[in-house]
Amino acid sequence: MRLVEKKVMVFGKEATAELMEFDKQDRKKWKTLFDLWVNLKMGMREYQAREPNMLEGISEVAFCLYSGSHRLIGLKGNGVSSSFDTFNVENNKAEQIKACSVMPDLTSFGPKSV
Repeated sequence: MRLVEKKVMVFGKEATAELMEFDKQDRKKWKTLFDLWVNLKMGMREYQAREPNMLEGISEVAFCLYSGSHRLIGLKGNGVSSSFDTFNVENNKAEQIKACSVMPDLTSFGPKSV
């Protein structure tokens, strides 16, 4: 994993994006963190306690590892919306990632999501 800055077009506006870029070596570390989260979730279930939601660092990184997208860390640009989670530099698309870990799904988009 490394941080990179790239000039991008977001929603028709030029910006500089600070992005987290991943490679195949990051999959093993991600899997370790995912397994820790699953163990915590199942442990809380055993105590009939509220289970932790899936962290964005798990869902967004998983999406990036398997799609080739980059995780958005920051965005600089005049009036550019940063209401997204990942960016695909190949097709210049902002992406919003949602995940849930309970049924029914309680995931929703914020009022400023594009």
